Amino acid sequence: MEQSAKREVNEKKFRQFIDSCFILNINELVADEYAEVRKSLKEKGRPLPENDIWIAATCLVNDLPLATYDKHFKMIEGLKLVNNLG
Repeated sequence: MEQSAKREVNEKKFRQFIDSCFILNINELVADEYAEVRKSLKEKGRPLPENDIWIAATCLVNDLPLATYDKHFKMIEGLKLVNNLG
């Protein structure tokens, strides 16, 4: 942003976006869901990166869709995906 010709406008948009976000904490429910997802994937012989399992567990517990281009998230049962990212 520092070298942008529209620095002030871009910074304002950035701040508005950040202010509209909220942080979802990892709690016992998410940890339990993580364990279930990880176990299920391992049983299928389809392990995923650990961080992706945490992301999926967080979405599942909070009933949120996940916007991603990573196709491996389709292996997680019950995870809602946003497919129109174009």
